[in-house]
Amino acid sequence: MSPYTLKAIHNQIKWLIHRYRRPVLDWERQKLAVALSVRSVAAVLLTDTLQPLCCASVQRAMVSVAVFPGHILLRCSLLDVRVEDVSAGRGHYASVLAIDRRDAGPFIDAAVTVFTRTAAPEYPQYRVRAELNVRAPVVVFRWRVVEEAMGYVLCGPVREAVAILRQAAHAKKTQPRSEASNSLMKEVYSSALQFGKELLQEEGPGGGFLELPQLHVHVTNFRIVVPQSSEEEAAATFELGQIDVWNEAAEEKKEEKEKETEKEKEEKKKEKVEKKQKETVKEGLKRVHFHLSNLCVFTTPAHSQARQYLVGNASGEVTAVLGDTCTVRGAVSKLFVAINEQQLDFIAQTVRGNLGERAVCCDAPWSVAAFGPQAKRERRALRLPRRVCVDVAFDGICAEFLLADGGYNAMVSGAAMYRQVGSQAVGVERGIHPSCRSPTPT
Repeated sequence: MSPYTLKAIHNQIKWLIHRYRRPVLDWERQKLAVALSVRSVAAVLLTDTLQPLCCASVQRAMVSVAVFPGHILLRCSLLDVRVEDVSAGRGHYASVLAIDRRDAGPFIDAAVTVFTRTAAPEYPQYRVRAELNVRAPVVVFRWRVVEEAMGYVLCGPVREAVAILRQAAHAKKTQPRSEASNSLMKEVYSSALQFGKELLQEEGPGGGFLELPQLHVHVTNFRIVVPQSSEEEAAATFELGQIDVWNEAAEEKKEEKEKETEKEKEEKKKEKVEKKQKETVKEGLKRVHFHLSNLCVFTTPAHSQARQYLVGNASGEVTAVLGDTCTVRGAVSKLFVAINEQQLDFIAQTVRGNLGERAVCCDAPWSVAAFGPQAKRERRALRLPRRVCVDVAFDGICAEFLLADGGYNAMVSGAAMYRQVGSQAVGVERGIHPSCRSPTPT
């Protein structure tokens, strides 16, 4: 790149910073809008021997960007996504990621708002707002799929591409440059860095620091299926129900919202009120809430749709206050675990089966040296909390062991299971543990 081109880029960045600081009269005017939509896309990953490994398909993906004088709005949505294992060892579980289409609406709906000017009327005293809604994902976990993916990345074309990019970066660093070019590159980098800091950082007494965004994540009907092995139909299902993660800006006190009758008092207290409001909003953003409801775990035996519940319907919530002293407070409803001999045997078979499976198409070398020599990276010190206080309250914990295949075949809450402890009939297992068979009590 010639020095004249770098100088032009430098002048353009300076012009953007100057324009960014210019006064705006119409804050609602949309300056730029770009939208991109894709109806459907499908891709198939092939091994070096041209064997199909994985197939992924996406339907109705949309990305849009809207630029306003006071903020930038980015929206993304995805109606459906599907990832399937099409290799030779897929067994009974071809699906890796799928969406339960019983729920209406897109699979992913995300929106990110970056507030670029503090003088804007809609400026909410923080820089970034992020919202994410995820509906009904179903993930099938098999260790063989993990090894196939690692083998494809570490030994396939992705590894070669990374090596080529690394060699190009190394050659670029060792190439001699003129002093004028180096100084101009430093000016361009510093100007771009300053522009980014003005957008995402806020100056405080100790210097600039990155603010927490106003966050809201909502996940519904998230299920994780763990089969006994690729060739067995028995599986364990973790239903996470509904997950919410959010932080909210605290509202301003009523005393601070009272209007002054005299103009001099309004001007005098305006700066003080704005500073207090800003501090109040920041304190609210540091309080992060996590809520999980309708959690349950059950197993389904082979050649049957009957459910045996391991963990009853449970809920929990955690609130973390970030700062120099990080405080974590949580509460968990009554947690009830019921396990029988059949489920114990299933867990043992899963450890030997699912977790013991190895890659069939791509052999993954589990070595750090797979990407070649690693370059030394600059380490940056993270500002960690000096003190962490954790306080978790359990409403109750109970475990019940049942013989053979006895247990709960209907989803009930942990509190209801508490009331039924010892009242479940002991079933008779026909396939395993013949020495542990016992007659059903009357």
